[in-house]
Amino acid sequence: MYAFCNNQRIYHPFRLCAIGLNKQFVTDGSAVPQFYELMIGRVGKAVIRIQDEQSFQLHPDQAVIVKPGHMLEFQALDEEWDAAVLRFYCSHSALNLFQLRHHQPLALRSSRRIMELIELLWREWGEEETVYSSSEIIFSLLLELKMQSNSLQYLQQYSVKMMQKVLDYIHENYAAKLTIDEISKRFGYTSQHF
Repeated sequence: MYAFCNNQRIYHPFRLCAIGLNKQFVTDGSAVPQFYELMIGRVGKAVIRIQDEQSFQLHPDQAVIVKPGHMLEFQALDEEWDAAVLRFYCSHSALNLFQLRHHQPLALRSSRRIMELIELLWREWGEEETVYSSSEIIFSLLLELKMQSNSLQYLQQYSVKMMQKVLDYIHENYAAKLTIDEISKRFGYTSQHF
């Protein structure tokens, strides 16, 4: 993962191995890859199974990271199922900086920004300067995954806590005639949102 520029060795923590924008590119399980594989669901659903682990469904706006040395198999549940796949080399410690789960679906707010970065990598694939820029783009993509999955996790935790407060309030006041308007105002929501 080194490149040379003006006789100086430059370290690139992420190196693009391959990129694909359709399901034909997805590993078919016939070989154990020696690179990280990032798959983003684009359309429809598929069942994903990663070597000797529990299978799960991959939906649009979800991603999964597969570690090197693990086979990935898929079975499309929808005829139009499609996914984008990014294969890259990096050190385990470089990827650990992002603290992203492996072999489990990562829920995303929106895959739009991630797909923009993948399409940028696609356009640069094969260009002379791709080693330099692809390392930066892969870093940006992993950072975007981290930010989106963290913010969604925070929103889910917030929703659960808020719902518990509402349930506690209803439980404490079950004898009173409670209305949606009253409860929603008490917790700062419009009645439609509540």
